Amino acid sequence: MERIEYEISFFLSRHQFPFCSVLAHSFLYRTLRIYLEKYQPSDLSVVSVGKLDDAELRREFVEGVLARKLDTPAIPVVFSHQDVEFEEAKPDFNDKSFDFLRAFFRYDLAQARDLIEKTRFGSRMLDDAKLGAFIY
Repeated sequence: MERIEYEISFFLSRHQFPFCSVLAHSFLYRTLRIYLEKYQPSDLSVVSVGKLDDAELRREFVEGVLARKLDTPAIPVVFSHQDVEFEEAKPDFNDKSFDFLRAFFRYDLAQARDLIEKTRFGSRMLDDAKLGAFIY
């Protein structure tokens, strides 16, 4: 929360984001919009890696990207923040102090949904339950 407040203040005072900005680079809408300005929508795929556990979706993905029908093995590792130990206590993300962040992510995702539908697979390969779990 402090980082986002800092970046918003930085942007409002200098009209640019700080180096390696979370707000400028980490959210879906801005990134997708930039890529859709440079590339054809059919060149972009938005995928939840966990969805590729399904062999049929994996085949569709490989065929869509490589234009070849291939059977591929399951993806062995899916990163999860749950698997990483931190020295700090885990914050209570249901606390009201995170309402601003949840609203920010919710708005960003709502804006990105139209752009996602324009990409090669649309939202077929997104895990909506996990995507929305942190913001609703």
